[in-house]
Amino acid sequence: MGLVFMLPKLDSSNASLIENPEEFFSLLGNLHDSHVNFLEWNPIRNELAISVDDIYSNFFNPPEHPGLQPARFIAVGLINLVVDVSPGKYPAFVLSFEVSRSVNDSMLSVIVNCGDGQLKFECREIYGQASMP
Repeated sequence: MGLVFMLPKLDSSNASLIENPEEFFSLLGNLHDSHVNFLEWNPIRNELAISVDDIYSNFFNPPEHPGLQPARFIAVGLINLVVDVSPGKYPAFVLSFEVSRSVNDSMLSVIVNCGDGQLKFECREIYGQASMP
């Protein structure tokens, strides 16, 4: 009998804290082949929201792919935001969405590599919410 691989899932009713974002995004293939549909920075709340078209895009066609699942991720406690992408290239193609812990373990370091640039930031935590396809 083969090994059953369970992909992470997100709740559609509300945004939930992603307890282990390093593992979560790694299990999703770092969102490879997904597209960023929406990016919203709220400097007053120190939040960055990123919406993607399919969190399972890295698994297209294999049995593990449960179907199209758009999602929104909210980085909370945002600091050191650096956006180096070319405007006008829509949607932004994700090569990788990499998350790691800082040395003191209090912050997350996030690098989103796109086909034509990069988005970098640090945050305290990341929330996720499934969207309707």
